[in-house]
Amino acid sequence: MTRNNPKERLSALDSAAYSLGRRQMSVKELRDKLLSKGYEPEEIEQALERLEEIGALDDGVYGCMLARHYKLRGWGPGRIKEEMYKRGVPRMYWEEAIESAEGFSEGAYAALVKKLSGRRDPDSIRKAQAFLMRRGFDRDDIHDAVKRLDSENDD
Repeated sequence: MTRNNPKERLSALDSAAYSLGRRQMSVKELRDKLLSKGYEPEEIEQALERLEEIGALDDGVYGCMLARHYKLRGWGPGRIKEEMYKRGVPRMYWEEAIESAEGFSEGAYAALVKKLSGRRDPDSIRKAQAFLMRRGFDRDDIHDAVKRLDSENDD
């Protein structure tokens, strides 16, 4: 297939469907990809509308998938929201996506224990808390994780 011969070129819809078959993406990511391939904006919008109609392209579902994926990688809600912003997921889907991932307190605790590797001195705990902040966990989750760690050490 060459781009110079219009008869051999895929339609924007076919190209978009092929791209979505390889990996999920947001409407913005797919639009940008099709624009970079040289498709006309009108053809792109028609393709995107069709894919949304049939449910193949859904920013809400994509946001939930991203939230679950990055939560499993040890990221907190703040960092996940940054990633959704970067990938073009509209803000109206962020809270629902974060709620669908649930269990961030447990994730913060697991990351804290792993980061500390048995150390319990104040400097190590402070550094681990800073690490969790960079991972996007909120102060409440971090506080709860440290409190839980302290209570387990008292036992």
